[in-house]
Amino acid sequence: MSLGDFFSPAELAAWSGQRLTCHLLYFTAAGIKLLFLLAVAFSSVREAIGRWAAATADSLYSRRTLAVVGKYIPPFRVLVRAFEKLGSGSKSSDLEKTQWLTDIFYPVYLILFWAVLILPMNFFSDYIYEHEMGLSTSTLARWWSDWAISLSLTLSFAALLGLGLFGLARRLRRTWWLWLPMPMGYT
Repeated sequence: MSLGDFFSPAELAAWSGQRLTCHLLYFTAAGIKLLFLLAVAFSSVREAIGRWAAATADSLYSRRTLAVVGKYIPPFRVLVRAFEKLGSGSKSSDLEKTQWLTDIFYPVYLILFWAVLILPMNFFSDYIYEHEMGLSTSTLARWWSDWAISLSLTLSFAALLGLGLFGLARRLRRTWWLWLPMPMGYT
């Protein structure tokens, strides 16, 4: 069985011309991802994101935003106290009360920075190119709506993952690397 059994020669020729564009998009995105990860790992981007996350956490505490929300929603206050304990590690100090918020905002800012960096390529490949090939009929407003929903879900999961992983590493300073893979089935 070959592709010629399912597609006409004209369709196969059109696909072979589109394949180069698809490969260029894929390898360009992979290159940008690699450069981004190297920049985060070996430059001051990592520290800058950490400062932004700490500043945001300090701002939320200094404005007493969490206390006001906790006043009207008592379960939220209990949750904040539990996260403060998780974020502080083995010792509890006033300086470490905001650590759990920093743990939340760090991956959020990192992914937000990445999303803005890769946005032009996503727009081209997911909207313009798909419309040129006749693969999509969505409107521009619908594309932006889908992009925003996808980004908000990704940021929500990143916040929870950052809170859990950084909190686990802080609470189990010596053995966190043993316990981390266990939920993934490596027991």
